[in-house]
Amino acid sequence: MKMVIELIEIPSAEDKTQILNILARSFPLEYSAGLEHFNFFIEKCPNKIYLVARNQDSQIIAVSCILRRKFNYEGLVLNLAGLSYSAVIHGLRDFTVTNKLWESLFEYLSVNSDLSLGFARKVLDNYWYPHGFLGFTNFGSISIEVPDYQLSNLRLRMSALKRNEIRYLLPLFHETYEKNLNTMLRSIEDWEYILDKLGRNQQYIFSIKDSDNAIVGYLLRSSNIVEEICVDEQYMGQVLTLICSTARKEDKSVQKLYFNIGLKHPFSIYLRKRMHHSINTRFAWKGGHIIRVSNLQKFFNQITGLIQSRLSIIGSSNFFIEFLGVSFRFESAKLVISVSQLEGNKRNVQQIFWQKLIFGVQDAEDCIVEPVVDAETLILIKLMFPIRNPQISILDQF
Repeated sequence: MKMVIELIEIPSAEDKTQILNILARSFPLEYSAGLEHFNFFIEKCPNKIYLVARNQDSQIIAVSCILRRKFNYEGLVLNLAGLSYSAVIHGLRDFTVTNKLWESLFEYLSVNSDLSLGFARKVLDNYWYPHGFLGFTNFGSISIEVPDYQLSNLRLRMSALKRNEIRYLLPLFHETYEKNLNTMLRSIEDWEYILDKLGRNQQYIFSIKDSDNAIVGYLLRSSNIVEEICVDEQYMGQVLTLICSTARKEDKSVQKLYFNIGLKHPFSIYLRKRMHHSINTRFAWKGGHIIRVSNLQKFFNQITGLIQSRLSIIGSSNFFIEFLGVSFRFESAKLVISVSQLEGNKRNVQQIFWQKLIFGVQDAEDCIVEPVVDAETLILIKLMFPIRNPQISILDQF
């Protein structure tokens, strides 16, 4: 089949119609529901482009939607490609079309992104892993028993966030997510799209206001489950009281609160220090929230300064180590990282292993299966790549 791959930034009305129909017919929704869902995505989702395959009649027969986002990695702002919906027209779902589209997708990613991020459906577990994608979120959740708090003396109140209040969330989000965690950055347009998506499902972000009507925090919650929260540090105790009281008021049978916000979140740290709690984590290496570094050497070049700072702070002496195709030379407080491209299956093993360390998904001691490294090398690797328990908020999933 004659086929042309094209990158579309601003689709024509006809292209929009064709993309909409392919997507609506390819996912497990009734066609009318699919049309409504994907029309909203096409019209409202900001900063997206389409990689399409056209047949000899210039009709679109396959599409991959890419979101152009920014990712914060310990203060470094990186280009991230969000791998959103992909579909092939019914009747052509063979490897000819898919492979050509995927080949072009990887070419685009290698040039235009530092990272690629996606959210794989359960049916696609194992699909992305051979291409170097790693399921990197540990789905960290903390649960606490709900104390019998009373609202009588509380000066905070919770209400559905209004669109004109978005600007007050930006500094809160920065202090919690952009400053403390590795996550995607959010523009005003991203926030507006998030609110629109939630509104379609009759869900809301709740603002938390003090007695002067100033927003001191916000959260996304449903019953006794908190999915995202940002709070001015001085109000954390009061906000916890507010959440517990509200959950108990809505449902007197509620016994526990669940915070699906990650283990490194400042509010999680607050809970762990003060409350009886349980922690749950889950690792899905071959599915779930999947991420891939576009080019290991380029990425290491970008984060060399961060690793170098860690070594300098602890006063590390000079060293040279090499493991799984990557060497680290630290001399006179200067670090140089070099990557040797491995071949075949070893290349994918290399990609997956170093991504686990880069994102702090797993302790180096647990990552290294073979070859065995000496104790000194292991200590150095652990110092350079500490555990970071990454977590992507449900609001950033696409």
